Amino acid sequence: MKKTLLTAVCCLPLSVPHLVAQNVVHLSVGGKVTNSVIYGNRDQNPVSSETEVEHSALDSLTTGPGNIELTATPFVANFRIDETSPAFKSGNPSAWNYEQDSLCLDFNSRLVTAGVSMGAFEYNEPIVEVDTFTIAMDFGAGCIAGEGWASATATGSTGPYTYLWSNGVSDMLNPNLQPGTYTVTVTDVGGISRTDTVTVPASIPVSITVQSVTTAGGEDCSGGSVFTTISGGVGDLTNFTFEWYNHSGLYHSAGQDLINVESGSYTLIVTDEESCESSAIISIPCSYRRVMPTLYISPNNDEFNDYLGIKYIERYPINTVIILNSAGDEVNRIANYDNEDPNRRWDGKNKRNQVLPDGIYYYVILAEDVASMAGWLLMKASKSK
Repeated sequence: MKKTLLTAVCCLPLSVPHLVAQNVVHLSVGGKVTNSVIYGNRDQNPVSSETEVEHSALDSLTTGPGNIELTATPFVANFRIDETSPAFKSGNPSAWNYEQDSLCLDFNSRLVTAGVSMGAFEYNEPIVEVDTFTIAMDFGAGCIAGEGWASATATGSTGPYTYLWSNGVSDMLNPNLQPGTYTVTVTDVGGISRTDTVTVPASIPVSITVQSVTTAGGEDCSGGSVFTTISGGVGDLTNFTFEWYNHSGLYHSAGQDLINVESGSYTLIVTDEESCESSAIISIPCSYRRVMPTLYISPNNDEFNDYLGIKYIERYPINTVIILNSAGDEVNRIANYDNEDPNRRWDGKNKRNQVLPDGIYYYVILAEDVASMAGWLLMKASKSK
């Protein structure tokens, strides 16, 4: 607890050696006597009285300016106040080294008090003691090296605070950090400092491991499943988020595993507590290894058989379809054939987007997890009369 030192120095006057009464020096703050020293009148040496007044005592006085008074009874006194704290911001400086040398006992032996008001003072709220000044540290590894961060929050003292990190950053937040140890010094408005350190760990990316895949079956290729193991990342696995998307990019479901679904390609996106993502593409095969192309197309924009439809091709998104003419020449080749995408299906044109003549054409279908397939079809674009 901070204190203010009050001192009175009193000297016995040589002109009154016959005094028989004891002499008293009083120190008072706001009218409250805080200390007294009693001594005999034969002692001609200076006598001092000191008292330390806690700030809480000053604070307990009436709000606003008050008076500090030093009095000596019954003789001459020199008065002095030692300013050792910020409790005094105004007053009567001329009285802080005050001397009165004419007051003493009169001929009637009555006690006479010599006193002086040290002037008004105002109690300023002191800076909180250092032992309550603390720094709360926080940190994160980031998703990749160089994205780590650290932060410091000062409490328990008087702001505004200034922050200075060992890497030169002068803010509460220290971003874009490599793994390592960092030191921060926080200084309050009164110049008191606190120092703390924090270690930013290396980032640990989320790792997705496929434990097993259940093959889909039947003509509809249903009943497939994927079971995964997740490691790495930041935080508790129960707080991670899991999102599955099908080959068309449409959201399918949540959860670490994918249960009872159709065959095809699926994407799993895992997000940890630091919002760091990792993804994996997983294919579920189908034991019914067939696709079924149509045998006839009439690309005349009447919305009937305008393109070569291949049933179940969506189960094998990684594929190639080759179109040959009756002479065996390749006239078109389409990667990742998709019945729903006009740019990735055959509508009777060659590689230069020119309309081919009616006739017999051959197809070859190459796809993962299914045997290659070849056959023929009839194309007739012109309408019969």
